[in-house]
Amino acid sequence: MTDEITEPRSNSFKMIRDYLKEECGRREFTIGTLATAIENEKIGIYTWDRFGRFGKADEAAKEEILNLLDDIYKFDNSIEQFYDETLSPLKEEAGRLNDRSRYFGWLIKELPDFKEISEQHKAADKPRPKPQEKAAMTKIQNTHLLIIWALCTKLGIQCNERGAAVRIRELIEETGAKCDEGTISKVLKKLQEVVELKTE
Repeated sequence: MTDEITEPRSNSFKMIRDYLKEECGRREFTIGTLATAIENEKIGIYTWDRFGRFGKADEAAKEEILNLLDDIYKFDNSIEQFYDETLSPLKEEAGRLNDRSRYFGWLIKELPDFKEISEQHKAADKPRPKPQEKAAMTKIQNTHLLIIWALCTKLGIQCNERGAAVRIRELIEETGAKCDEGTISKVLKKLQEVVELKTE
């Protein structure tokens, strides 16, 4: 821990968790942008050490939160996100005594300019290039998504229209299961990409 300062009040500290939450299937800033801010020596990130002292995180502490971001990024780009959102590293982290997403963050008066960072590091934030055959997902993912598309079409649900996520959520709840609209919207977005590739 370096540069120890007075412990902040709750209303003067912005947890990194606030930036990791998704709204309508998207985050305000990418994982890459958050990681760039943390790795920047002038910006860094704040946290508490094992003795409860608050200050700028040292390299070892930075590695802890970067490892969490790495886990989240991998999950976001995996097939597991479609079938069991409880496997999300962010949700698993919430169950830990020392939740890194809550103990790392920035003073509100010193919040990084994430928009500027994002602009400066667009190349790092761009999604991974698609394979030559244009398939953004594995064959098994594509097949699962096409099955969903076929069933929705049969039920009269146009997956690319507004309100599709709400109708699908209602159908899921009729079975006794639950799934939030944000997750469904992410699936529908990927579904549309696959359908477009298959119909080109």
